Amino acid sequence: LAIVGAVLVLPFCFRLDPAHDRVTLGPVPCGSTCLSHALCGTDCPGCGMGRSFISLAHGRMGDALHYHRLGPALYLFMLALFAYHLWGARQPQGAPRTKLDRHVHRLGWAMTLALLVNWFAGALAAAGNGTL
Repeated sequence: LAIVGAVLVLPFCFRLDPAHDRVTLGPVPCGSTCLSHALCGTDCPGCGMGRSFISLAHGRMGDALHYHRLGPALYLFMLALFAYHLWGARQPQGAPRTKLDRHVHRLGWAMTLALLVNWFAGALAAAGNGTL
């Protein structure tokens, strides 16, 4: 719950500096946001997600979609997940699972699959353009 909450709130603290292609926390640059890209030079399934969330937090939907086309959908999913777990924390210990539990679980897997398909499609498009 705390991690999902942090992922939802922290983008409001950061800023994008497109002139220098970096993320900043106030005046302090934060460096690369993707370890895979920094170390291997390849994108990961979540490349651009942080920048997408930061753009969403500052009301720039077009930029959010530019950085990662699934960013807004994943942010909404995480917001729903936060509300769901907050509600679940109020349920008695050992309460039986509900249909909603199964739907949330399936939606999580669907989002994971969507990220992987999106990543694979991007890699194929880059290979077709000769930019891989």
